[in-house]
Amino acid sequence: MKRKLLLIPIGLLVGVFLLSGWRLGDYMIRSHRQKQLHRELAEIVRADAEAQKELPPHKTVKHPETGEERAVLRKFASLYERNGDLVGWICIPGTKINYPVLQSRVEEYYLRRDFDKTWSHHGSIYAWEKADVFAPSDNVTLFGHQMNDGAMFCDLLDYADAAFWREHPTFRFDTLDGEFAYEIFAVFRTSGTGGEGFAYHTFTDAADAEEFDAFAAECRALSLYDTGIVPRYGDKLVTLSTCDEAIENGRMVVVGRRKKASP
Repeated sequence: MKRKLLLIPIGLLVGVFLLSGWRLGDYMIRSHRQKQLHRELAEIVRADAEAQKELPPHKTVKHPETGEERAVLRKFASLYERNGDLVGWICIPGTKINYPVLQSRVEEYYLRRDFDKTWSHHGSIYAWEKADVFAPSDNVTLFGHQMNDGAMFCDLLDYADAAFWREHPTFRFDTLDGEFAYEIFAVFRTSGTGGEGFAYHTFTDAADAEEFDAFAAECRALSLYDTGIVPRYGDKLVTLSTCDEAIENGRMVVVGRRKKASP
């Protein structure tokens, strides 16, 4: 009898072990597939840019669902024809961040969907549904998960160290319309709990200079270090956001100001 009773917890432990192993294996397989997908997408963009660099920069293509025509950068034409929710590409040189950016008017649609709209732990990098990427809004927030395998927006956590910012002070957010570089002016942590933290993502278009300056000032006041960069009304901002376990339900936020084109 005692032996039988002893076998019950042992069996439970074995079951838990096997289940944990299965979940880990499943996660690793899904992680590999997502990385493979993103490498494929990046290669398509690179190859298209290389093959068509002697042609005009824009190409007229049809939305895959509505059939509506629009001009997009040639390097994004193939991807846009594959998913009409594509709005651009985010890249931080020297990091793993090199991904397409999607936008749906359905809230958090790409939170757990990949580029092909298939369910995914990793989700996609996506723009807040109320922001206008193309006008653009005064501020466009891009969301991405912080994954244990180092994918998606995981590298944003490294901006907690000012030395990392000095080595990676800019990022690129190329849209379907054009190519743009941003200089990072603030890095901060805040709570993602409603009513507790700084609701940075809800700021899109300022009513006036006072409202814009107040948003920029709040970002700089919360910043973990002073970058010396002070945005002014009329500047265009992009905010990068991911989860951060340093505080309860925390967010790591990196805010960039669009660099002006050289005269």
